Amino acid sequence: MAKATNLNKQAHGLVLQQKTVTAATTLTAADSGKTIIWTPASGGGYHITLPKCQAGLNFKFLIKLGDNGVGNSITIGNTDDYFFGCVIVYDSNSENEEITSQNVAYATDTLEFINVDSDSATTGGTVGDVIYVEAIDANAWAVSAMLGTTGTLGTIVTLAAATTS
Repeated sequence: MAKATNLNKQAHGLVLQQKTVTAATTLTAADSGKTIIWTPASGGGYHITLPKCQAGLNFKFLIKLGDNGVGNSITIGNTDDYFFGCVIVYDSNSENEEITSQNVAYATDTLEFINVDSDSATTGGTVGDVIYVEAIDANAWAVSAMLGTTGTLGTIVTLAAATTS
């Protein structure tokens, strides 16, 4: 039986719930509100799949290790769902120090992946970076992310219609 003091802390947001992900995973509505501690595969190639979009579901993804490769992504769990929002990518190389962003309007219903790659010119996603995802209605996932890359920045396509490979 849980102690009343622990339940009180959880109800008031003092104890954050976490889930560690190190391989392909499908999240459920029961995971909503958790911080997902994500270790993308260094060779790339696995997805975290969100549940069917439902207003109020929300996830915080914290990238634990930054040496990840192409093919790691967060994806929708239903073909009617999509991502929109803002992704800021900064060049973590001390000699360049550039920053750029990708802004996608609501109702752009073709974007089904959030791709991460720590040394990409188009995505980003390194140690300590955070991606917030929140369902605002029955089909739209709002995304807010700040991601680093050691690559030379180009046109950002972190939110994409397909996974990188």
